[in-house]
Amino acid sequence: MYHQLILSGQLNMMFYVYIPEAWSPDDCTMDFDVSGDISQNAQGQKYAETITLDGVTFYGWQCCVNSVQMADEIHAALHYGSGQTLTHSYTVKEYLDLHVNDESLPDDTRELARSIEDLGGYVQPVLAAENSWTVGEKHAKMDPAYDFKDTDFNTVSNDTASDAISYTIPDGSGIAKVNYTLLLDAATTIEVCLTPKSDYTGAVSVYVDGGTEDMAESDGGVYVVRISDIPAHKLAKKHTLTVVTGDVSFDVEVSALSYVHAGIRRDDDNLRRAATAIYRYWDANMTYRQNRPDEYHD
Repeated sequence: MYHQLILSGQLNMMFYVYIPEAWSPDDCTMDFDVSGDISQNAQGQKYAETITLDGVTFYGWQCCVNSVQMADEIHAALHYGSGQTLTHSYTVKEYLDLHVNDESLPDDTRELARSIEDLGGYVQPVLAAENSWTVGEKHAKMDPAYDFKDTDFNTVSNDTASDAISYTIPDGSGIAKVNYTLLLDAATTIEVCLTPKSDYTGAVSVYVDGGTEDMAESDGGVYVVRISDIPAHKLAKKHTLTVVTGDVSFDVEVSALSYVHAGIRRDDDNLRRAATAIYRYWDANMTYRQNRPDEYHD
């Protein structure tokens, strides 16, 4: 099988297979079972795309993994023909290691692979602590490529100063506080939470980036807004959330790197390492894309 890693809102591992002419690709399906998290199983998928290598067409199936699953085995089973099955196991870590260790590849390609290894390695302990699981038991341990130092933390803190969340809650708005976080379990998502004052009983509406759809969802008295599926190269993109309560409105400006700036300043080494890894992942991705203007335009 031929593999490719796609960096969108999620990490997508593509499995490309040559299908003999005797079998119709439209009748072939692939199942995925990612060890460590049964919720990531995908059954009976049709192929998502094709590529041509040396005049031969390969059919591709896509398996999404999250930031803590990079060392977990992806078990793929291709069903084709009259009840025939082809099985194959692979990990994102194997793919990354090949690129990190291949000295024939461009430096920016190897650096991007290293940054993804860091992302997996340093996000694991943070999410394990938040969700009460153990690295090496629920998910295979992902070793990062770099050992971050205080100088790395200081650099990231300085470089993301302009990315800090920005808002001012006006008098009479009915909002007591604004909180936010970055969700990394699946697709990269900014989650902003608005807590009304105890005596406020009116509506709370939130419009994102000038949109007309009210994005606020009530959750136990708190209003939650989610900006989902943020690709790696748009982690620095600032989003404007316009909060409306009655006749009062105010804006909240936030990006995924806002979380990085806040996390790097916390007295928590695990969080600081994770924040640094997210920043390096974004920075390496931007360098990679900028070096290939004919391939990447947005």
